Amino acid sequence: MEPTLWIASDSIAGATRTLREQGMPPEEIETVLDVEEPQVLRTYMELHRQRLDERLAAERRALAGVERFLALAILERTDHPTGREDTRSRPTKEVRMTEHDVQVTAHRRKIGPVSAACRLALTGVTVWSAVNWTSAGIGWFSRTTTITDPGIWLLIGLGIYYGLYQTAASGFGQRWGIRTVIAFAVVLAGASVTAVVTEGELWASPLTWLPYGLVLWFFVTTAIAGPISLAQGTPGCEFGALGELIRRLRGVPEPERADAMWCIAGLHRIDAWEARRAEARERHKSRSPRSAGERRG
Repeated sequence: MEPTLWIASDSIAGATRTLREQGMPPEEIETVLDVEEPQVLRTYMELHRQRLDERLAAERRALAGVERFLALAILERTDHPTGREDTRSRPTKEVRMTEHDVQVTAHRRKIGPVSAACRLALTGVTVWSAVNWTSAGIGWFSRTTTITDPGIWLLIGLGIYYGLYQTAASGFGQRWGIRTVIAFAVVLAGASVTAVVTEGELWASPLTWLPYGLVLWFFVTTAIAGPISLAQGTPGCEFGALGELIRRLRGVPEPERADAMWCIAGLHRIDAWEARRAEARERHKSRSPRSAGERRG
């Protein structure tokens, strides 16, 4: 029976079965079946549609990985027609198949030593910055001279881009990143009106608390994301590691675009440089045993 035939029969059971087969969480299914507003229904369906797209992209990548593995296995057999195994040149990828998906996993990702040292240093700097920021306090931040400092506006911009947009976008999708920024802008506008009405000036509480807290959030999340990126082996910006952790907790596969997140500190370039060096070493090692065997022959 086709998955869409339940529409013709107007069957709630059929709708439930289809959504369950597509992997929608049980609590979301209950919400969708009980929802009374079309806009809310569209929101849940858009989230589910995004989840299906991400899953399809992951399965396509897995299929490509299986193809690469089988191609390597063919080369392995043709290189050793006698059937004797050479463990030095055996394909290093492992194919793991489960009931619901196919995953191709290589050796666990690992951040290079240079990049790891940079991440540890950056974590220390952000911890120190968070302590200093807290010590300065809202009283210092609320001074009118503070907003004339370009460095403060740079920190606010980084907080908006990384702390709000990238954290939400990498963990829940680009739409949620945009929605997070829009929500912050709406709250900021409301706080501005409140400050003018209650304090008689714009740069006053509660408006000043929002950018002050945003920068503190940026420092704290950067400090937390550093060790997470090292533990997960996530290349690029540390906020990409936060997004990957969120996706793992949600059970959502990696997006099709797997490029490392751009980092203002240049970590993505350092990771790419170390990855190229590691690949060059691996290619050299894989060629060395074969060249030695040819010379002996």
